[in-house]
Amino acid sequence: VFHWKNGPAAFTGSRESLELNIGPARLAMTPQAITLQLGAVGLLIDAGGVHLSGPLVDHQGRVISTA
Repeated sequence: VFHWKNGPAAFTGSRESLELNIGPARLAMTPQAITLQLGAVGLLIDAGGVHLSGPLVDHQGRVISTA
């Protein structure tokens, strides 16, 4: 496992997964899924498809608020 940190940036990697954090942003990759999180908004790509999360959408991608 490799760990690296410099200020607001951090990286962790292994044969099974990697994770990159830069401030409020996070990218994680595993054999099962890819996750991108930018503050309150997220994107998950897995075998089931693409899933969005955040204040304007639910996990199925339907708009639940226009605020």
